[in-house]
Amino acid sequence: MRFNKSFKFNQTFGKRTINDNTIQKLKDYCSILKEKDIQFNCSNYKELFQKFPPTPSDFVYLDPPYAYLSEAGYNAYWSKSDENFLYELLDKLNDLGVRFALSGMSVNKGIKNPNMDKLEKYKVINLDYD
Repeated sequence: MRFNKSFKFNQTFGKRTINDNTIQKLKDYCSILKEKDIQFNCSNYKELFQKFPPTPSDFVYLDPPYAYLSEAGYNAYWSKSDENFLYELLDKLNDLGVRFALSGMSVNKGIKNPNMDKLEKYKVINLDYD
């Protein structure tokens, strides 16, 4: 579920729309959050791991912008420096024994992500979905 800065629902049209079913799922989700001891933290991902250092009992999921192979607008905020920091972070997580998953694109329209060699030391599972 995604909202823009004006808090308007902005999921890609054609894939998701706001309807009675979506509204009910959102209400159910909010109810579960109220029942559980769940905390949210609004931080830059670089600061998040300093505030909450991950441990081997954690699972970290990272879903950065696919800046090298797609043209989505939010990619404008992702730099080569951010990309390099991300791969350093993966190495740190690995050294700490923290399990993680990283989503991204390895190939798009015949162009290979130039950073794939940085992931060769890890188990990479390519999914062939469009």
